[in-house]
Amino acid sequence: MNRVKLLSAALLLLFGAISLSQVPGVVISQPPEPGIQVAPPLRAPDNYSFTPLDQAALPMVRSQGGGLKAVVIVGDVGSSTQTYKNDMDVAVTALQNHGVAVSKFYYGESTFSWSDIVAAATDANFLLYMGHGIWWGGPCTEPDLVGGFCLGSEFVSPDQVRSDLAGRLAEDAVIIFSHACFTAGNSGCDDTGSGWPSQAEAERRVKMYAEPFVDIGMEAYFANNYFNSAADYVNQLLAEPATRKNVGDIFKSVYPYSSGDFRDLSYPQAGYDLWLSGNAGDWSDAFVGIPDYTFAVDAQPELGDLTGTRTFTYQATDGQLTPPTYTVTPLNVGNDETLTWSLETAGEWFTVTQPSGSTPDSFSIVPVTATLATLPAGSYSGAVTVTVTAPADTVNAEQRIALALTVQRPTLAQLPSSLDFTYYLSDTVLIPTQRQITPQNSGSDDALTWAVVYTGTWFSVTPLGGTTPAAFTIEPTVFSTTEELTYTGALTVTVTAPPETDNSPQQVAVTLRVVAAEKPKVFLPLILRNYTPPILPRTPNDTYYNDQWAMDKINAPVAWGHSQGDGILIAVLDTGADFGHADLAGKLRSDIDYDYINNDTTAQDDNKHGTHVAGIAAATTDNARGVAGLGWNATVLPLKVLNAAGSGGTDDLVSAIIYAADHGAKIVSMSLSTDPDQDLDCVSDTPSLASAIEYAYTRGVLVVTAAGNAYGNADKVIPANCPHVLTIGATTSSDRRASFSNTGNVIDLAAPGSSILSTYWPGGGYDYLDGTSMATPYVSGLAALVWAAHPTYTPDQVAAALLDNAVDLGGAGWDAEFGCGRIDAAGSVITGTQGNSSTCKPNALSSVDVAHAVPATEPPAEGSYLPGRLIVKWRASPPLLAESVLTLECESTDGAWLVQVPAGREWELLQQLRDDEAVEYVQLDYLLHAQ
Repeated sequence: MNRVKLLSAALLLLFGAISLSQVPGVVISQPPEPGIQVAPPLRAPDNYSFTPLDQAALPMVRSQGGGLKAVVIVGDVGSSTQTYKNDMDVAVTALQNHGVAVSKFYYGESTFSWSDIVAAATDANFLLYMGHGIWWGGPCTEPDLVGGFCLGSEFVSPDQVRSDLAGRLAEDAVIIFSHACFTAGNSGCDDTGSGWPSQAEAERRVKMYAEPFVDIGMEAYFANNYFNSAADYVNQLLAEPATRKNVGDIFKSVYPYSSGDFRDLSYPQAGYDLWLSGNAGDWSDAFVGIPDYTFAVDAQPELGDLTGTRTFTYQATDGQLTPPTYTVTPLNVGNDETLTWSLETAGEWFTVTQPSGSTPDSFSIVPVTATLATLPAGSYSGAVTVTVTAPADTVNAEQRIALALTVQRPTLAQLPSSLDFTYYLSDTVLIPTQRQITPQNSGSDDALTWAVVYTGTWFSVTPLGGTTPAAFTIEPTVFSTTEELTYTGALTVTVTAPPETDNSPQQVAVTLRVVAAEKPKVFLPLILRNYTPPILPRTPNDTYYNDQWAMDKINAPVAWGHSQGDGILIAVLDTGADFGHADLAGKLRSDIDYDYINNDTTAQDDNKHGTHVAGIAAATTDNARGVAGLGWNATVLPLKVLNAAGSGGTDDLVSAIIYAADHGAKIVSMSLSTDPDQDLDCVSDTPSLASAIEYAYTRGVLVVTAAGNAYGNADKVIPANCPHVLTIGATTSSDRRASFSNTGNVIDLAAPGSSILSTYWPGGGYDYLDGTSMATPYVSGLAALVWAAHPTYTPDQVAAALLDNAVDLGGAGWDAEFGCGRIDAAGSVITGTQGNSSTCKPNALSSVDVAHAVPATEPPAEGSYLPGRLIVKWRASPPLLAESVLTLECESTDGAWLVQVPAGREWELLQQLRDDEAVEYVQLDYLLHAQ
């Protein structure tokens, strides 16, 4: 998606898409006529505060006595300059609408002195000054005027400006100037004789004018033509709480001229880029300085999400249960205020390191040190409640952390009760067959140290001791005989450490029989005809595999005997994944992952959802740890498109789909959806999403998505109703439809989605979740097995293998609850497909399952889309936008652009752009949620 960052409604006019009359109150290239009312700006909440993001940020912090303050000066408001006063009043109104206290000094309308201005400037956050006419009729002459003030008969030199304002204005106050060198007819400023200064002279003047303010540490800006743009600047600076803004981008976004009127003055001693602007060769009246820093405007303090279940597992080491710990750091994610918190605990098997504290303090949850005698094997629960005691207005101030403890007891796995050896008299010499036994710990991960004693002289045991996973061998003696005999004996296996191991000792009976029967023979013709024994099911040794009911339900072990998903990359578009989880080690592509929420290259999970989904698709399998992933050897590309709350925008999803297709993914797995109440249609309401999915499909990628958990109609949600996707519903362990699973014409398949155990964040543990989100990665993992077994398949053929081998549930054939049925891994991998498309649902990926409607004509519900954003595609090429005005990031496949517009006016501007013949489509950036 092409991106236009922080693009205001004013800049939309550069596109030729909206006329001035279409955007009431937005000034484009000239001030409004006297009496025209400017549309009121958005109001920030009364309790907003400002938080710097770095050392160079603007700390617009309120003083103890009240809110923000501004000083406004206008040089002359005589009859010929009444328009200039009106212009300044636009900026004054913007300040006042944001609760800023304004002190006005209008020369010619009231009597004041420099000392009055200095007194009012104490702790002021804004200083706005229009120099037009400030020295008309006064005693000031060049060059004394430059950098100073001339208030009628009173001259204020640059040195006096420095001394009087230094330390008086609020730290890093914003100073906006205009008309630093206005003078038609002023010979001191007119070096060309034309009545206007040259560009070089204008540059010299603006640098000199800035110096007193740079010297006292202020950030001085020279505002463009009149102060209507200053009003836009103030509005964007203050209007939207809890957002981050680059001040330079805001200035550029309210500037009305084209980029050709900008001149970079390269003024490094000011600490920022200083820009000169003009109009039609007139460089006298308009100057803009643009610093390179960003600041955030935050709303209330908010305790970051601490909810979820932390899982602990105890294992005995030399009889001692050594506890793991879990550290929690409460954070204020709303603003920079310090949160004071206290803890309440429920449970006797753990302690906390400190009962109270203040951010950024941490506390640890520490299970008690114990033995199996004092803390018997079993499951224990508990909780820690974190409560913010100050500030009182903290959002989510009380949160409960659920705790679960599993105490595992080492257990010697059941050994065979007997071993039988058979000798045949037909052999001249009786040569025995060796038998091997491998002791295992079925109760915990502890290594077992074992010893063997045996009775019987006709066999030997080697070695007589060892530590798991070591094995021992039983071998009868070589001898000859001419009669049938039976020998008996026994061996006993005892675990010597850990000392409290269950099922120890165990005895194995050993028997040798010499029989007169004919020795079994191999039928050689089978071998000579290249006889191949059948492939056996493959069952992994993961610790919690027996708790993964879905694997046996879908016949995964049989499929694993034929395919392990080697070489297949699954892109999981979700909340990210936990790169520190031991059961995902080596399975996550950390070299090409991406975080679209924070715009960085590490897609670390901060929600849990994405980690759970990634584990279902392809957790590390057969590693004697945790859970198995259906994709076995398949790998996962985590792309973070959902935030910590599990929500994200369509634009980021579009970018991630394209990125996955361009970076080798064979499968795109999306466990996300909108709400059926929004009644969205993919093609007409989100054409950029439909285009991205088609892009992936034409490049050989299978796109799989969740049907949604709203107990509703999947035909009304995206991406479920998009062309070229497989839409997945959820089933229970009894092959019933999960009650929450959406139904509809778009349902293609069903897969297990109830009580699913998988990897979990935080803590590197495991937990059960429900949802079509869980069903979707089962289908993605199975697609990886099919593709590895049939590498020449197209996406349609992989889909056909899944659809045509599914277990038919519900009505015969396809139905709106289960689609073609619940997936069967063995049939999909072994049988595959005989054609190019499914017989159950022909052309499932190519056909349209729902009739595409015209775009929505009613505004959607508030909160169903990201504010201040539109996605626009022009029919030809996008309007020319100079990079000095706008920052462009090209990620486009179909030429769509992400455009920022004033919050609250998205639907109004969308309707206007729909009517523009130059626009091919325009859409909102709809929100999607984890399912």
